[in-house]
Amino acid sequence: MAGSAAAAPPEEEDPQTLARWYQLEALERAVAGNTVAFLETGAGKTLIAVLLLRAYAHRLRSAPPPSFAVFLVPTVVLVSQQARVIEAHTDLRVDQFYGEMGVDLWRADTWRAAVDGAEVLVMTPQILLDNLRHSFFRLRDIALLIFDECHHANGNSPYARILKEFYHPQLNSRPSDPIPRIFGMTASLINSKGLQRASYSVKISDLENLMNAKVYTVDSESALSQYIPFAKTRIVQYDDSSIPSELYSHTTGCLKKLEAKAAEVLQTYKESCLSFWGEKLDEKAEGFVRNYAKDVYNDLSETISKMTERGTQRHIGEDFAADLQDGLLTSKVHFLIKSLLEYRHMQDLRCILFVERVITSIVLESLLSTIHQMSGWTVRYMAGSQQQCRNKHMEIIDSFRRGKVVCLKACRELHAIGALTDALLPELTVLEDEPDIDYVTVTMRYVGIIHLNQEQVIVARRFQTTILSLIISNDHLEVGDSIKNLLEMPVSPGVVYLLLPVVAGKIDWCSIKFSASPMLEATNKDIRRCHSCKDTDFVQTKDGPLCRHGLDLTCEDQPLLAASKILKVRNFLQKGNCQKPKETSNRNAVELPPELCIVVMSPLSAHTLYSFSFIPSIMYRIQCMLLSVKLKSQLGPIMQQFDIPSLKILEALTTKKCQEEFSQESLETLGDSFLKYIATQHLFSKYKHQHEGMLTKMKKNLISNAALCQLACSNNLVGYIRSEPFNPETWIIPGLGYDTCGSSKIVIQSPNMYSLRKLKLSIKSKRIADSVEALIGAYLSAAGEQGAYVFMKSLGMDIEFHNMPIERKVTIKSEVFINRRSLEEMLGYDFNDPSLLVEALTHGDIMLMHNGICPGMIQRLEFLGDAVLDHIFTDYFYHQYPECTPELLTDLRSASVNNYCYAHAAVKAGLHKHILHLSSALYRRMADYLDTFKQSFSGPSYGWEAGIGLPKVLGDVIESIAGAIYVDSKCDKEIVWRSMKRLLEPLATPDTLEMDPVKELHEFCASRAYSIMYTVTHDNRVSSVVAEVQTKGTAYKATQTGITKDDAKKLAAKAVLQDMKAADGMK
Repeated sequence: MAGSAAAAPPEEEDPQTLARWYQLEALERAVAGNTVAFLETGAGKTLIAVLLLRAYAHRLRSAPPPSFAVFLVPTVVLVSQQARVIEAHTDLRVDQFYGEMGVDLWRADTWRAAVDGAEVLVMTPQILLDNLRHSFFRLRDIALLIFDECHHANGNSPYARILKEFYHPQLNSRPSDPIPRIFGMTASLINSKGLQRASYSVKISDLENLMNAKVYTVDSESALSQYIPFAKTRIVQYDDSSIPSELYSHTTGCLKKLEAKAAEVLQTYKESCLSFWGEKLDEKAEGFVRNYAKDVYNDLSETISKMTERGTQRHIGEDFAADLQDGLLTSKVHFLIKSLLEYRHMQDLRCILFVERVITSIVLESLLSTIHQMSGWTVRYMAGSQQQCRNKHMEIIDSFRRGKVVCLKACRELHAIGALTDALLPELTVLEDEPDIDYVTVTMRYVGIIHLNQEQVIVARRFQTTILSLIISNDHLEVGDSIKNLLEMPVSPGVVYLLLPVVAGKIDWCSIKFSASPMLEATNKDIRRCHSCKDTDFVQTKDGPLCRHGLDLTCEDQPLLAASKILKVRNFLQKGNCQKPKETSNRNAVELPPELCIVVMSPLSAHTLYSFSFIPSIMYRIQCMLLSVKLKSQLGPIMQQFDIPSLKILEALTTKKCQEEFSQESLETLGDSFLKYIATQHLFSKYKHQHEGMLTKMKKNLISNAALCQLACSNNLVGYIRSEPFNPETWIIPGLGYDTCGSSKIVIQSPNMYSLRKLKLSIKSKRIADSVEALIGAYLSAAGEQGAYVFMKSLGMDIEFHNMPIERKVTIKSEVFINRRSLEEMLGYDFNDPSLLVEALTHGDIMLMHNGICPGMIQRLEFLGDAVLDHIFTDYFYHQYPECTPELLTDLRSASVNNYCYAHAAVKAGLHKHILHLSSALYRRMADYLDTFKQSFSGPSYGWEAGIGLPKVLGDVIESIAGAIYVDSKCDKEIVWRSMKRLLEPLATPDTLEMDPVKELHEFCASRAYSIMYTVTHDNRVSSVVAEVQTKGTAYKATQTGITKDDAKKLAAKAVLQDMKAADGMK
């Protein structure tokens, strides 16, 4: 039995994330001369071979054809496996050959066509031996010859025949002719059993002489123990006792009956069939076997039933001691189960059991699957090709390696034991919305100038303040106080503006004069026959409601007035607030006696009153537009050259909190990307020798929220920002104590809070910074990059836009390190300075030295490319979908500008093969990612749904290449866009965009007043998130794990969403 517990704490990665020292040492030996790498399984021999192939890539391309490398593997299975590894981690063209392809019948021209253009040939040794014997291949055409499992090179094996028949004769007779460099890999130098220890050195020497190579190995296991695990052997003894006699006798008796029946069936089969060669007896044989198997099943079932009738029926595993006593388990199997149960506390267990017979593996699979203590495990057996096909083998191995089956089983068990429970919540009441009013289009035109005398102005001013006070306060006492104060004010015709009713295009002075009169208290008047009152059959008795309120009426037989509540003014600028009140009728009206009423404004129609309810919102919008005009003029003469609509400025100053039809969010997103782009370009060009970490720190200080807030305050922009929704009740009525003096003063309340002392309004520093970015976006969208740049300079930003790229004195021969032609075809761009491309592909763990010259690192170009990509994608989506909401714009950019998207594009284009690195940790992560890449892609998520450990370098290389193209093209963003679009297509669109599951779940629950709770735990560098939603009487819960907390949270949110939608019958 061999086992491993994958749940054990993982080994610590090398903090330098470099290739292991012994791999670099072996690579150096292999480059210098023929070498055999003798290393333990899992020590990374294949990585050494891949690095060696990369080192020879330039020679393979520069040498006259045909010139190629040959990678020999001993079995057909390893051909495709090693070919995939080489294709995944190099940019070399790889072909694979094995016997099932019919290569034994190929002629010389067929072979030439097959290997034409190939740079690495992966094949079994017999194929190479046959080709050399037929002169299809020449040894001098092979630049590098790699022997996998080279300990097979002994005797008359194909490995040994290649070396003896071709390599050594050419080495001895024509030493000046080119011969291939040899590299061997093995975990066991000696391929023999029963040798004495003294014979080891002889066998090793024989292998070195045959391969004309020197063996490289590590001195001791302790040197490798920090990189690879070594098995710990434990011997468990068990009792080899016989089965109890009673069970044995019954079982043997049953088997003897079956043996006699089998002999009888065989004899019948022989007598019924003609025995001569070539006869097809499959169908008859199948019938005999089927009938016999049925008899076996019935007899064994009958025997087992008789045995169980004598005792208590139970399942194996409930009492192991009783199972042993009854002979249901052998001591060997019992100790096996006990040994396995010692590991049941470990998560993600992996265990392999080796058995001698196929039937044993089948029985153990069934037995171990029925023991309830092991119910969380999933057991599968593997047998030879006669019992299982190769695809089945690969499926089982893949499930074993990934632990997918175990995870699925665990989920079912959690549900079965009630871990996913229900909970009850009180029912929520949703208020019924009022019906929407219809929208109308109003065309306004300038009529002309109307001259008013002082008396008309005073009367009109009084009417305006009275009607607006009435609809805003809805309190006639406040209206009376306002009118009284207005009458006591000094007579002055000065007023900002007048809003008056019009009839047939002329001012309705009749209504204005009567309505502007003081309030009328008509008591003890004869109102039994008011001209505006109609007769009614309704009679209100004296002891009715009025009596209950303690009111005594002077006239008991007076008719009542049907009174309706005055429409309260609302913020009609607020999104979704264009609704009308429910229609009223006499049935819903309040009936009041006239003597309790006061005449405030008469005559005044309800339509006029309703029209004036829109005035505060309309005038507030006009006021804001005028402030936008004032802000444009305040920015100075230099900004007057750019024609930007005032509505665009107003949009940039309107925060989302105002809840209006437009806000600054889209412009803020656009301006933020442009600001980062300009600042990054400025720092990259100005500080040529600073590393990426320092540049990032300087950029943060340059465009931080604090810096932008300080610029806004110094330029008096804070007072223009609209950070609160319009409240009509606080609106200053024109003509009623209107204050035109003074200005707002900015006061710092805290490092993150500013207030306007006069307006008594507090604004967070981030909101101020967002407004500055939105203004940059407004000028960028309306006046282009030049307008946005001039606006930034007018605010005092110390940023310069450099049109020319950096002067580079470093030049290297790029073909030595990369396949320049292939990369330029892939990118659709020819580099003027190919050293930039080498720099973009050079990972931080490697220093390329060429004649004493060391090119730069990937980080600086990555720093530049990140900002360039973010800006060009934001600009593209902003102009491509002008009607999209700010949320949609952000989602589109997030779906296209992220590491998952970049990594997917890099692998799809094959860029990962060109990355120059020497990191074993990176090699393993990329191998895992590439192995699951094809299965993980499911739309814009690009991998997070599969929980893949994303190698960050795959995303970084896209950004660094974008930076390299930007510098090489003299800062031409259009060229960068064309090249990057080739790699990243198809881009996300509003139709194909998948909403982030966390955001979707939040909106889904917010619309239904459900509560959400996330619980995050971390274990062995794996994050686990539990998402739980409480609904009306039901709790939805899901637990997911991921490489990062964000990935696990997305997976958990998506699982809960699917359950909730399925329960609601939604898609």
